[in-house]
Amino acid sequence: MDVIGVNEDWLAFFARVITPQVYIPTTDVMGVRGRVLRTLRRGLPLRQAISKLFNEVVLFVVDVHVRESTQKSIDRRFALNDHVQLIRVVDDMILFHKDIDMVINGWKALQSIMPALGLRLNKEKCGSCIVNKHLEEPDGLQTELPQKDIIYGMLRLQRDGQWIIDEEAWKQTHERLGQRIKDAHSVLSKVNVYNGYIRVRAVAGPREVSSGPRLQALRLSAAKSAGAGAVGGRILPQGDYGAILEGYAAGDGF
Repeated sequence: MDVIGVNEDWLAFFARVITPQVYIPTTDVMGVRGRVLRTLRRGLPLRQAISKLFNEVVLFVVDVHVRESTQKSIDRRFALNDHVQLIRVVDDMILFHKDIDMVINGWKALQSIMPALGLRLNKEKCGSCIVNKHLEEPDGLQTELPQKDIIYGMLRLQRDGQWIIDEEAWKQTHERLGQRIKDAHSVLSKVNVYNGYIRVRAVAGPREVSSGPRLQALRLSAAKSAGAGAVGGRILPQGDYGAILEGYAAGDGF
């Protein structure tokens, strides 16, 4: 914040905001639960608008760096430029371009800017894919770009542009859901946990999942979650989850 011109008074205020004292749950060797008061020194408090501001200030630099590092002139007469497209949802980033070399340059630019910002990429969650089933995969793709598949939520992107359910991710998420339901202390809490889980399974807003194979994959995922039950036992009656997702996709909500 100092680099972009924020004065000392605001810096002092921001410093207090991002180092709050919070209670941390604890469990001793006898299994007795308690809590301790600690001061946060790393990361940002969640669910605060000011945390989103800090996040955007830092990652905006990434956006600009990737754009400028991959920019090339198309037509000097009209100042037309081409560059790698970067889509970012908070800290989830997607680079894409019709030219594979441009994507590789964007990936290199992304890696080069991270240390300067005190950040690092989680390579375990990075992947690459050529969305063209008729195009042979070039030899350099596996070495220049991340070798893993592209996974978004519980969906895995295929080379033909279709999204399928990532079975391993679904299994892990379902296990976490079951544990959260088991730990909930009331029936209403269990219902809220379950409903929140189903709501976020859409991975995106209604307009983005309103049709096609992606909605089919989401419908199957929700149906599997509903039918498999949870650690604490099934807490909601079996229903038409396909209709629920179609309603959400149409903007009706739950």
